[in-house]
Amino acid sequence: MADNLKMKHGEPSWDVKYNALVDAVEKMGGVVNGLQWTDRTGTGIVLPAGLQYIDQNWYMYAQVGQHKLVHLHLNLKVTGEIKGSIVLPDVIKMWAPAIGLANDHTFWDYHGAIGFYQLANQRALAVNDTLLIDKVYGI
Repeated sequence: MADNLKMKHGEPSWDVKYNALVDAVEKMGGVVNGLQWTDRTGTGIVLPAGLQYIDQNWYMYAQVGQHKLVHLHLNLKVTGEIKGSIVLPDVIKMWAPAIGLANDHTFWDYHGAIGFYQLANQRALAVNDTLLIDKVYGI
């Protein structure tokens, strides 16, 4: 089922992931009458100095048995030197390390909090650079 949560290049939308998850649950003998997602909220996310929100920033989750399916979306702008990491609320903390591309030369990395790391031989993050974290994961 974890493979059903991974976005693949060329997939058009989250609906593809939702439908694949429903199919996987039904093939295992489960019944899905539609996932009940929480409202989008940003409550509990703590940004470090040097970052600010732009555009839409939220998370939402659906309870699936004893687990949660979480969608985290953060669109950020660099306002200065980033001092620290992004802290997620306990309700959506990832249980395992994760990594993703935040822009063309910067990775985000999760090990208890979200930090940013430059690719080798690339310029440092500068004021007004934008960063995007868009992750769907299970906990």
